[in-house]
Amino acid sequence: MSDNLFWDRIAERATETINALKTGRRPEIIRYAAHVTSNCNMYCRYCNTVKSPQVMNRGLFIAICQRASKKGIVHITGGEPMCVPWLEDEIYNQRNVTRLALNTNLLKLPKHKTLESIFRVKTSLDDYDAERWNELTGGCYFEKVVSHIRITTEVVPYVSVCFTATHQSIERLPKFIEFCHDAFPKLATISVSFYKGSRENLKLKQSDVDELFEISDHMDNKSKSLFRETHHRQGNYYPENLDVPCYLSFTERLYDEWGREFYCSHLFRDHVEPPGMPGQDPHCVTGCNARFYKYNQMIHREIAAKRCCQEVMELT
Repeated sequence: MSDNLFWDRIAERATETINALKTGRRPEIIRYAAHVTSNCNMYCRYCNTVKSPQVMNRGLFIAICQRASKKGIVHITGGEPMCVPWLEDEIYNQRNVTRLALNTNLLKLPKHKTLESIFRVKTSLDDYDAERWNELTGGCYFEKVVSHIRITTEVVPYVSVCFTATHQSIERLPKFIEFCHDAFPKLATISVSFYKGSRENLKLKQSDVDELFEISDHMDNKSKSLFRETHHRQGNYYPENLDVPCYLSFTERLYDEWGREFYCSHLFRDHVEPPGMPGQDPHCVTGCNARFYKYNQMIHREIAAKRCCQEVMELT
């Protein structure tokens, strides 16, 4: 699997965006996120998402896949997407229409034909201790989820298991890395997400970020590369994002289960009123990772001589 495909064809999107803006065109949308439901089959005690039985209209999901077509990618997320009754049938139906990626907790194992129809699965595990993890998630799920991750890695080309790093959890990361290497021999990457919430006891301190960079040296090469490309020693806080438009948002959209359109998944995550104002909403200060920050800055430099910021914002 190419690095470009994993990053939702980010290199092609950069080239297309630069060429389009220099000639006054609107760049094509490449990444579509389908937030198919806020419902979930777990009861994690740290989750503050309001669960709802509402699911995306099936016709809208089909239309998103058709709009994305072979050039684009549809990232299916939630909530827990596997709670949607028709989803697996449509993943199979749309497998030759567009590229499909799935974000799931893997409590429910997708059918084999479903797994064969997607190129990437992202899931979170966050701990290596079954008792601790079951207490966090509100059920005796650990062994089942671990088994489902292992099965998924046998079928899906790119499976990534995520660990959310908080001030309280980073000391557990080294053993988590060892556990994943032993439990999932065919795992593509271990990814680490920096906590971006507001709880003071969980916020990362600069010493925590420094420690995380040291720990990343003990990851496999691909996971280490992923960590270094997506994180910055300043802790993924980029006030410069407010000084330029979010060029990433030109080529992506998120649709939620109510059919609302957002410019990007970060604005949706942070409860910004749709569609959001990329580059102007304060949430954009923390919304991007290091790779996307560099993406925005690079494009801004490329087009600065041809077009002023105001003209670019009018195209959004």
